[in-house]
Amino acid sequence: MKRFVCLVLGLGLLAAAGLLLAPALQAQGQKGAAADKEREALLNRGHWVYVAYCAACHGIKGDGGGLGEQGFAQRPTNFIEGNYVLRSALGAVPAPGDLERTIRVGMSGTEMVPFGRILSKDSIHAVAEYIRTFSPDLADPEVQPEEDEVVKVPTQRP
Repeated sequence: MKRFVCLVLGLGLLAAAGLLLAPALQAQGQKGAAADKEREALLNRGHWVYVAYCAACHGIKGDGGGLGEQGFAQRPTNFIEGNYVLRSALGAVPAPGDLERTIRVGMSGTEMVPFGRILSKDSIHAVAEYIRTFSPDLADPEVQPEEDEVVKVPTQRP
């Protein structure tokens, strides 16, 4: 009889806990769904910016084989391989800001022109996030370089 009472009380406590936690879990699920929708909209915008401004050189698949690369001295970056030249962390994946900076200011000595006066800050952010989806190393938005790997640029010349 004692076991039965304990079982009933235990099940009652579990049910009460479920009723108390349900609204919090539902709200958390709604926040997650909203964040997923927001990310999807960002990547969709980035896709269209990429198609309009980047695909001619970097290829529609991001493999660096666009039609415009035919006469280039240096082949455009292959985003699938993720071999990025400019990055703020040594030996690590480029930070989101690295891609945005490259898009904004271009790359001196290459055919990568600056898009900072052509594209808005939001469009540059969107296309940088879209480009990150090409490489498995960069696809996860949570991937960030370790703090001790980030190169600190001196504020004054030595």
